[in-house]
Amino acid sequence: MKFNDETREDADLSDRIDAVLSSEKPNRNRKPRWRSAARQALRAQGIKVPYRLEAWCVSPSVLHAIPLYLGLRAIKGMRALPGWIWLRRVDAKRLMAADRQAGGRSEVVKTAYRVCDVCSRPLIGNEALERRKSLMRSVKSRELPCGPNCHKDRDMKLWEKMAEVSLPCGQTCEADQK
Repeated sequence: MKFNDETREDADLSDRIDAVLSSEKPNRNRKPRWRSAARQALRAQGIKVPYRLEAWCVSPSVLHAIPLYLGLRAIKGMRALPGWIWLRRVDAKRLMAADRQAGGRSEVVKTAYRVCDVCSRPLIGNEALERRKSLMRSVKSRELPCGPNCHKDRDMKLWEKMAEVSLPCGQTCEADQK
């Protein structure tokens, strides 16, 4: 009987996590309340619900130099091809607006984003989504490694060294041209 209670609790937790992550719209007016109830249930267990984070890789078409204030706000530890820069959503929209104002049309690639709490490695795409799901499973899940090399990366501090690079995209900032 005890085994069935534990499985039922795991199933309920899984259903709550799926309710938070789902994008289905069974009843448009009820969806926010279901998500809110799921978040409240997770908080009651002591689990801090992680935010959805997005990283946008932007390539401006007309701007040849990325504005300094946006170059400094590039996501640390993420490299891009020359002419591209990884930014958070708000900063990417600012860069796209500046490019649009100059008469250009930026190209953009959007993806899920998260940073590992153990090794500080940036996670993108499915890896970030899986990490977000795992963070909602237990209180101690923030201490779990993101992969097999997580502890080695933490000891080597490789991702912190990569984050010290000024501009990950190889472009020049306005300050570099002066």
